[in-house]
Amino acid sequence: MDYMKDITSSGTLYKPYNLILMEQNAKTGSYELFYCAQGLNDRLLATRDGPRKLTNNHSCLGNHFLRRPFLKTMAMDEEIMEFIEEHNTVQNKENIIRNLYDIFGTRYSYFPDPEIEKLKYSDDFLMKNDKYIACPYITHSNYKGRSYGTRSQTIILINYYDEVSYYETTRHFNPQTKEEHYSKVIEEFKLL
Repeated sequence: MDYMKDITSSGTLYKPYNLILMEQNAKTGSYELFYCAQGLNDRLLATRDGPRKLTNNHSCLGNHFLRRPFLKTMAMDEEIMEFIEEHNTVQNKENIIRNLYDIFGTRYSYFPDPEIEKLKYSDDFLMKNDKYIACPYITHSNYKGRSYGTRSQTIILINYYDEVSYYETTRHFNPQTKEEHYSKVIEEFKLL
């Protein structure tokens, strides 16, 4: 939490970010989630959110503040909650990860989205591609030769025994060949 307070009060203008950190509660031994963010509003001025404690046990993040989510993020959050409720006792971690990545791969467009609409007036790309941007998994990848789309998806699972499983899939796109490939990182460790 001290780190979050430092970066949000420093006055330094960072590129937009969302940050979630865990901190162990000294009294209970359990871990608490904290959130802070810096973004750009429709006039390209820095805006901040947090630091603040999160009260839920999961979070879906996109290119937005938690307090102003995109429709696609709210839909994914609801799907993930339903999945957790249905599979609360499932012990097969690989099955959980596969199902979560299936949810993340949704290509349904939640267009129109009022939060995306607010952003598009300051960005030429968003003005032309808002229907693509409103999809949880963005595959549109050709805009003025630059790669645009979902770049990475991260899942962090923490069980009752403080065992952490970190999964990240990153999309790599070559604009010259129009080919893409994916790399995966899997880390498992125990919280100290």
